[in-house]
Amino acid sequence: MGAHGRGDRGWRGDPDPGARRRQRPVNAPVAANDAAAPAPPGEDDATWSARTRAALQAHDAKLARRFDQGEEVDRLVALRARAVDQALKEAWARCIPTEAPLALFAVGGYGRGELFPHSDIDLLVLADADSQLDQHDGLACFFAMLWDAGLAASHAVRSPDQCTDAAADQTVLTALIEWRALVADEAAQAALAAAISPQRVWPPRDFFVAKREELRARHARFGDT
Repeated sequence: MGAHGRGDRGWRGDPDPGARRRQRPVNAPVAANDAAAPAPPGEDDATWSARTRAALQAHDAKLARRFDQGEEVDRLVALRARAVDQALKEAWARCIPTEAPLALFAVGGYGRGELFPHSDIDLLVLADADSQLDQHDGLACFFAMLWDAGLAASHAVRSPDQCTDAAADQTVLTALIEWRALVADEAAQAALAAAISPQRVWPPRDFFVAKREELRARHARFGDT
């Protein structure tokens, strides 16, 4: 689950290149009319996917116009993330029973509340092994609906212990530490936070050194550009 989307990703002629580097607070207010309309009652899955795909395409076109008019990129990528948030929550509600002990998180760049055009939609489903098996069909439904709606998500389905094991790879941990709850109660959020805490995975100094070496290696690989 990589964090992507730092370059031009489909919006043209950035009037303010520095805006790309300014992180917008995830919880900053967003106007209600920037999100897609709720699903009509009784809508079947195929119709939902088609309607959502069209709505997101229209939303992207609107954001592109606002970009061309000089609006700050940090707000536009946050608005795009919010629109995708709503689509994900609707698809989840269609496929996963409310009482199922599963939780859905955004991670990586999407976890920061930033989503450039064509950027990865990085997701984590948190569930114990039994729940993963019990909800196999529901999860298959969820990811199929996202695909049909034009949302090609990069996802992992893990238990808290599996998150701890995966976080031994500092690239995975980099994505996980930027988690943001989409459909998750307080217990699930606490479980994920504990699973990737410094007490269980990388001590802060070791993680910093690993990221510094990764940065140096990347610069060397691309001629210090």
